[in-house]
Amino acid sequence: MSGSMSSLYVGVSGLKTSQNALNTTAHNLANIDTTGFTRQQVLIKDQSYKTVSMNNVSTNQVGNGTGIQLVRTVRDQFYDKQYRLEAGRQGFYDVQYSAVAEIENVIGETEGEEFRASLDDLWTSFSELVNDSTDIVQRQTAINTSKVFLERASQIQKQIDDYQKSLNSQIISKVDTINSIGKQIADLNIKIRGFEASGIQHANDLRDTRNLLLDKLSSLVNISYKEVADGTVHVSVEGVGFVDGDSSIEMGVTVVNEDSTLLKPVWPSLDQDVYTSVGEYNTQKNTDIGSLKGILAARGDFVANYTSIPKAPNKDDFGTEAEYNKAYSAYEKDVAEYNAVIESSSIMSFQAKFDQLVHGVVTAINDILCPNVTGTIMKDGKPVTVKYLDEANAPIGMGEGNKIPGTELFSRSGTPRYYKETVTLVDENGVETEKELWIYNEEDPSKPETLYTLGQMEINEDVLSNPNLLPLGNSAGTGDYDASVVEKINAMWSEAFSTLDPNSLTNYTFKEYYVALVGDVAGKGNTFSVIAENQETMVNSIDNSRLSITGVSQEEELTNLIKYQHAYNASSRYISTVNSMLESVINSFFS
Repeated sequence: MSGSMSSLYVGVSGLKTSQNALNTTAHNLANIDTTGFTRQQVLIKDQSYKTVSMNNVSTNQVGNGTGIQLVRTVRDQFYDKQYRLEAGRQGFYDVQYSAVAEIENVIGETEGEEFRASLDDLWTSFSELVNDSTDIVQRQTAINTSKVFLERASQIQKQIDDYQKSLNSQIISKVDTINSIGKQIADLNIKIRGFEASGIQHANDLRDTRNLLLDKLSSLVNISYKEVADGTVHVSVEGVGFVDGDSSIEMGVTVVNEDSTLLKPVWPSLDQDVYTSVGEYNTQKNTDIGSLKGILAARGDFVANYTSIPKAPNKDDFGTEAEYNKAYSAYEKDVAEYNAVIESSSIMSFQAKFDQLVHGVVTAINDILCPNVTGTIMKDGKPVTVKYLDEANAPIGMGEGNKIPGTELFSRSGTPRYYKETVTLVDENGVETEKELWIYNEEDPSKPETLYTLGQMEINEDVLSNPNLLPLGNSAGTGDYDASVVEKINAMWSEAFSTLDPNSLTNYTFKEYYVALVGDVAGKGNTFSVIAENQETMVNSIDNSRLSITGVSQEEELTNLIKYQHAYNASSRYISTVNSMLESVINSFFS
């Protein structure tokens, strides 16, 4: 009798096990299209055996049925880590490509015209003055064309500067998302640890949610993580402990420096930056991970201009070989810093190179209209080298009251071109002469108002209101027509102007320089586009391999559904058979 009763328990265990397996299968099928869901698998075990008898040959045992050993999720940690690493790299290069695409969009069309047309118009307007520089209409045309050139250049630079600043909102948004993910992972850690404390069940759905959050976090920043014995996950972000069990620290933002409006991510509780180095990134060192870093790398830390590009020292400017070598060594260090800080940033690189072009055009025209010479003056008892207006060769305006030498076309809004001072001039023979000079206000990178840079320049208001002041006349003071000034301006367009950057060996004319600049931007865009596309392909490939393990197969689950349904039916029939046997035994006992 007791054996028959035990047999009932065996059948009941089969029913329960099959029912749980059916529930798990149904759960898998219900979540077949749920993002981040990992298929769950039932592991069935034998219950303990009861020994009935034993001899020297064998042991007779009776089984106590079946049970659920574990309902587990099927994941591959290797695929997870690979996916998160490559997804982070894809995020980095997607942002880089977006930044270059924005630059291409800005320089591609300005008021319906490419900026190159402004360069051509400027050249054309001055070339037409060769025939008659006294033509007031053509003078006005040249001045107006110069104004349009400067306005269009300023508009391009402003759009790039505004885009650079607008990335602040993306940084804030991503930092907020990172903090939100950190809190959610910490909350899930608490729930998972509580749910699994008994050691009986696994919080599979909660773990799926946590894994999905890790996937999202990995696209934003470079992460590392590990699961500890109690089921919680500890996460580090950029080498800093971010989630520690049931708590997380917050990432914040602050300005790059006191004088900047650009933001950077920081760890407020640790009083340190999230990134110690942004410009230097490469795949071998895994320093090109995360869209947050990608934004910072593309944006840079300040608004660059032509002074950001190092210029190689001229050997003729140095008295000794040792002095030149020292200057060249300093230049090489500047180039290394330029490559790490400026060239690595798509936005800052364009800002510096574009500003260098405009600065070159503006100063070249100004230096022809207002030529300078270098001389030595005595200041505080010491000889000092200065630049001053070459009045003897400076062209003048046209008409009475307009024959003023030293009138520039492009002006610095905060600094006049010259200041007048009576000085002691020392000639090449050492003879000192007291003379009144128009001394040139040198450009000083530490004083932005002294630079001929976009944002600090305007067309000379005097020339704009009175075209006769444009100094194209004979320097002898007669104001006669003199084509040599205009010819010099026209000739400058065919002369070598500058290399694109310190890494380039080709000296370009102004027009060639702009073509090279556009090509440089396009080349970066193509590079980032190819990398981003390759990363997307790689990420999708890894994800497909991962889904082949974690994903739910409808055919497989339907097969399991039939299998567990048959097992359930078999257990039910087994119980019915045992029940009939018991009934027969009981009836025979009382008959």
